[in-house]
Amino acid sequence: MFNWSKKKSKLLYKYLFSYLLVFMLPFITISTILYHISVGKLEKEIIRSNMDKIDQIKDMTDTRLSELNSLATKISYDHRLTPYMLTEPYYDQQAIEELIRYKMSNSFIDEIFLNFNESKDLVYSSKGTSTFHTFVQSTYPVKNKDIEALNKGMQIQSNPLSQIIDIVSKNSNGKRVIAYSYPIPIQSSSPYGTVTFFIKEETLSKLMKNALGDFEGNSFIFDADYNLFASNENGVQIDLDFVKNISANNDGNTHKDFKNEDYSFSIARSQLSGWTFVSVMPTQQFYGKMTSLKYFIFMVLLGLAVVGITVVCYLSFKQYKPIQNLAQYLGNKEQMNHSKKQSNEIELIRTKIESIYEDSEFLKRKIIAHKPFVRAQFLTNLLKGEGKEHQDIIALANDLKISLRGDSFFVIAVSYKGKIKKQETFTYWKKIVETIHEISHEECCGYGVELVHDYTAAIIVNIKDDSSNWNESRQLFSHHLIELLKKHCSILPFVGIGQIYKEANKINRSFIEATASIENDILHHETHAIFFEDLSIDNDETIWFPEESRLKFIQSLKQGDRVVAKETLAEILDSLAQKKFPSYMLKCTCFDLINTVLKTIAELGIEHNPEEVKRLSDFQTLDQLKESATIFIDQICLEVEKRKESHNDQLRDNIMEYIQKQYKHHTLSLEMISDHFQISSSYVSRFIREQTGITFTQLVWKLRMDEFKQQLVNTNRTIKEIVLDIGYFDVSNFTRKFRKEEGITPSQYRKYHQQNRDDQKAL
Repeated sequence: MFNWSKKKSKLLYKYLFSYLLVFMLPFITISTILYHISVGKLEKEIIRSNMDKIDQIKDMTDTRLSELNSLATKISYDHRLTPYMLTEPYYDQQAIEELIRYKMSNSFIDEIFLNFNESKDLVYSSKGTSTFHTFVQSTYPVKNKDIEALNKGMQIQSNPLSQIIDIVSKNSNGKRVIAYSYPIPIQSSSPYGTVTFFIKEETLSKLMKNALGDFEGNSFIFDADYNLFASNENGVQIDLDFVKNISANNDGNTHKDFKNEDYSFSIARSQLSGWTFVSVMPTQQFYGKMTSLKYFIFMVLLGLAVVGITVVCYLSFKQYKPIQNLAQYLGNKEQMNHSKKQSNEIELIRTKIESIYEDSEFLKRKIIAHKPFVRAQFLTNLLKGEGKEHQDIIALANDLKISLRGDSFFVIAVSYKGKIKKQETFTYWKKIVETIHEISHEECCGYGVELVHDYTAAIIVNIKDDSSNWNESRQLFSHHLIELLKKHCSILPFVGIGQIYKEANKINRSFIEATASIENDILHHETHAIFFEDLSIDNDETIWFPEESRLKFIQSLKQGDRVVAKETLAEILDSLAQKKFPSYMLKCTCFDLINTVLKTIAELGIEHNPEEVKRLSDFQTLDQLKESATIFIDQICLEVEKRKESHNDQLRDNIMEYIQKQYKHHTLSLEMISDHFQISSSYVSRFIREQTGITFTQLVWKLRMDEFKQQLVNTNRTIKEIVLDIGYFDVSNFTRKFRKEEGITPSQYRKYHQQNRDDQKAL
């Protein structure tokens, strides 16, 4: 039995001593330093505090003006705010809405308007389009004395211009605004107009008041010519001309006498705008806070010490209790009363761990949902020869739950290319894709992936390290695959089997051989699986290098695999170099190889440059031929890669066009698209995600949401009618999803946007 009372006293005293030590050491040190600073350097601190406040006003104002500069830059390059968009009846409303968004994005702005050189008399503001006369008389009434100055400011051609404009208010009390005009585009030698921002004087005054807080003096903002922009007076009576004179000839903190009373000035100048920011208060009042601050700091530190010690004692007891509960929970788990709820930190930690676990499970489910896309991309990259080192490939395969238990691989290619009619092919093809997804037989395990074109798929087969005979295992697996295909298809596809290669980064060699076997199968109308090494050689054909090498070379060019093509070319030329041919026979053999390249180019429909062909045929040694042919191979493979990309782009455009036309139908599905384009639904799903970055479901939801919003704002149809029109039946479920995404209900969305539209029309 545990002696809990004894352990309790030891643990409690340990907690109490530790908390006191942790609190008192830094507290005493910090308190001593703070008190020393308050007594010895309080004057500097007060001066710096006042300078910080005025600098804060300057920095906040500079930040706001920088935001105006950024807004002006964005507006100058916004295609929705060009002269054409604002003058075209169809687009002008959209442009005005854009001005409203710019205005709403910055609380510093009271109004924003545009003026273009080609229509100088027109002003485009967030309240609509009007003539300049109407704008300054009705839309935003300006006093007559400032109308001409504002008009000139709107015609600036170089640097930004700030002006003080008097506004006529409803209560007949004049108000002032700051007009800040930028030529657009900014820093352009030939601007096509200006954008002007109106900033209320009271906005700057409020900014100063909020920044200064309980500051007991006066504060001012002057422009570069020391015209008063804004002020915040707080009981200090001082002549404005005197303040201007001091501000113009001094900087930082200074003390000046005015009418036998000394005043402290804090002055800061903005490098960005040229404005001057000034705060003024009597010097006696400025330093009169020192005594009260000393006493205040001492009392605060004393109070903090008392509170801190009290808190330390409380926390010592409070923190001990959950630790004791946890120890009892761990020591007497089976005898705990589970029905009693524990309202302490340990319970909270346990709840948090459960929450983290649930989140982890949710993320795991999402990863599993995306696993087929990653798996297909991984296998496709292996077939293209884009894999990394063998060990890296094995590690990535393990992450995808693909078991590669050996380092020997071969590829089987399955194709219906040109064998039967399309619809019949598609029916069988879907069964084949499902069948080859993963196949295990004795010492082999294969993983299938559907390729882009011609109803072709590939199976990457891994042979266990402990296999006694690799070739026999390959033949048994291939026979097993044929039997599976016979069960699902009355008409067997073409099947080609590549040779065995060591290490996973050479799988693409076997894939080239497998597709070459299929090409031979198609040409000779074979009905059984063709192993690459068993390719037949026509007796009447006179050649001096292996036919399988020729086929592998041709297929690597057709697949655009320059690595395998160059390897095969090197093997052919090395075999020729080792044979003792007369020079004329060697020359003929080389021309036969060149003819093979040209014939492949012709089959691919690739145009070639006669000069390059001449350079290819004009060789004196095998090394020269290899060098010229290598350049030719790079050009051919580059063109093949471009065509594959073009094919993907065309397929993407066709699928997207089909979805655009069909997304309103509730029957739209992956199966519907796959039937239309005669490709499997799994490939359609993977292809859409690769090309758009989102899933098919997300894509359809986005299209339907955009259409729903458009009809919601621009038609009077009921929400139910619109929901049914875009392909949904469950109105309540759709409404719930809409609110979760937009933050408001469809009715609120309609009311808000239609009201904005009506307001714009009224203007």
